[in-house]
Amino acid sequence: MKTKILTIITIIAVLLTTGCKKNNETKLENIKTNDKYSENIKVQIAKLNDTLLFTLKNNNKITIDTDIKINYYNKDNKLIDSDEDTYSAITPEKEVTVLFNVYKNYSYYEIELVSDKTNYSNYENDIKITEKNNAEEKSITCNIKNTSKNTIEYIEVSILFYKNNKLISYDSEYIFKLPTNKETKIDFLYPYDDKFKLLSFDKYEIKINEACSYNKETKDED
Repeated sequence: MKTKILTIITIIAVLLTTGCKKNNETKLENIKTNDKYSENIKVQIAKLNDTLLFTLKNNNKITIDTDIKINYYNKDNKLIDSDEDTYSAITPEKEVTVLFNVYKNYSYYEIELVSDKTNYSNYENDIKITEKNNAEEKSITCNIKNTSKNTIEYIEVSILFYKNNKLISYDSEYIFKLPTNKETKIDFLYPYDDKFKLLSFDKYEIKINEACSYNKETKDED
């Protein structure tokens, strides 16, 4: 984390190999919270092929930063792999999605969330997105414009593909230091399965997963 750690949540999630082949949902167990920030973060998980997609919702009344870490263990409870990511300036009621690759030879995994009041400004409402579905090119183009008066240091734009209201694929792209009134382009390819076969979808959703710049002092109050 970029600031003093105030929150630690440990979530043990047991993933049954046979169960994952039947559906794309996994189960959270043994959720432990240590303070008011922890108690107000909602976590959901979906499995997409060889990845785990986490959705974190900030139910706090203030904007927070959150670090998510996944630890993989074998049947002897030995740590065999880990990965982590950090999201800043998550506003109240905001959901962020985090994608992790699945370590193949594990028995269970453990999730740790570390959260704190933010030291970042959120610019999500200052970003204008126009999109175009390119059927012939099998891609979706997003034009991202910074309408704020400041350079936005970090932006993550994500896309979720659905079939019959079921999430089938996820992707995201990053933009660094987008100046005021400037525009840039992102192209998302249509989704493919692990055998490179084009997946059929009937709708998609474009979201701003993160849009922030660092502040010297925290603006939010308890």
